[in-house]
Amino acid sequence: MGKQPPLTVEQMVERVRPHVPALLERDGNEAVTRVQLRELLRAQGPQDAGTNA
Repeated sequence: MGKQPPLTVEQMVERVRPHVPALLERDGNEAVTRVQLRELLRAQGPQDAGTNA
């Protein structure tokens, strides 16, 4: 099997969106920070999340 193409922005949003309310409640802020977004994307697994690391 070959490497899967990178996720689109829409696909990333679909994967992350369900987890946002719990994260905001956990950390007590009103908007998602870059650090929190990175945490959510990493938690989604080995899929290419568009990072250039």
